[in-house]
Amino acid sequence: MRLKFSEASVWREIIQGASKLIKEITVLAGEEGVRMRALDPSHVVLVDIFFPRDSLEEYESNGESFGLDLESFVEIIRRARKDDALILELVGDKLRVLYSGKFQREFLEPTTEPSFKDLPEPKIDLKAEIRLVPELLVESIEDVEIVSDSVTFETNNDLFRVVGESEIGFAKVEHKVGDEGIISIQSEDSQKSTYGIEFFTDLLGPVKSADVAILNFSSDMPAKLTLELPQGARLVTFVAPRTS
Repeated sequence: MRLKFSEASVWREIIQGASKLIKEITVLAGEEGVRMRALDPSHVVLVDIFFPRDSLEEYESNGESFGLDLESFVEIIRRARKDDALILELVGDKLRVLYSGKFQREFLEPTTEPSFKDLPEPKIDLKAEIRLVPELLVESIEDVEIVSDSVTFETNNDLFRVVGESEIGFAKVEHKVGDEGIISIQSEDSQKSTYGIEFFTDLLGPVKSADVAILNFSSDMPAKLTLELPQGARLVTFVAPRTS
């Protein structure tokens, strides 16, 4: 496997965010592009990262799959500079990481056995879909984080609420259809579900790098957060609901 991506900083934000949720990830180099997927040990979070073939300046693949320890890989990937291109090349049992910008830097990262060969995306029917500019989601989560370690999403056909409540206080952010930054709100009836807020705060870096954020959820069901990133890249995270 060999690939080149023109914006190393996009990978930096994605991997740094994912490393706060999971400790290892499986890389699958397929015909359509590169997929990185992992399920955390508690089965609360599933992370799926995809870079389509046409988002890559160079791409060679023979269907390789391997694992990466994110705790060590993130130390290399955070060294990406804003003007760097990123080249990843599998060399034996090592991943060669090359930054090409004002000067070149090279690292070798050990690979591991992949945790799985196939981890399908959950097939669940989520009744609400909110499309919004990423900054709105960031601000809403940060507002609620002040008072609570959980976040509740509520919606009907034209209203989306982000709510947090605890012994120390209460916070509510409301967005309506037509508000600046709200692309669309679609919901079958009213929906309401609560999640650990840390899973969303850990992703604020990638959210800030996204072009569009899409939040899907249903009452007492997992939430699906899709971040559409530059050059067709995509980060999808499933978070299990918090039960009382």
